[in-house]
Amino acid sequence: MRYTIAIVWVVVIAILHAIPGSDFPEFSFSDFFQLDKLIHAVIFMIGVYLFAVALKEQQKIQFLRYIVISFIAYGLLLEVLQGLVFVERSADILDWLADTIGVFLGVWIFKKFPFPVSMNSAKKD
Repeated sequence: MRYTIAIVWVVVIAILHAIPGSDFPEFSFSDFFQLDKLIHAVIFMIGVYLFAVALKEQQKIQFLRYIVISFIAYGLLLEVLQGLVFVERSADILDWLADTIGVFLGVWIFKKFPFPVSMNSAKKD
C-alpha cells in the first residue's frame, strides 16, 4: 500500500508540472518569497519521504541514494518537458534547484522521523 501511495504521488507531481501556466492564478508574493519554489520543494520532499517509507522494509544497501538520484533526475526531466512539451510552461533551473532541495529535505525528515508502523500491524483487526 505504501508503494502504491508513493507511485500515485509521483504521478501527481507530473500532473502538476504539466498543467498549463495560464491555469494557475497569479500571485504577488514575489516580493516576500516565491510560493512556486516552496511548492516544488514540498512536493518533492513528500515524494522522497513516501518512497523511503515504502522501500524501508526492503533495507537494500544504499536505497536512499537511489531514491535521491531518481528524484533529482525526475525533477530535471519534468523541467525539460516543461520547456519542450507542456503547453504554456517553461523550464526553470531554479524550480529544479527547489526540487533538489526538497529531495534532500525528504531524506533528512525520513532519517529523523522514519515511519514507525509496519504494514503487518495496519492489517490486523
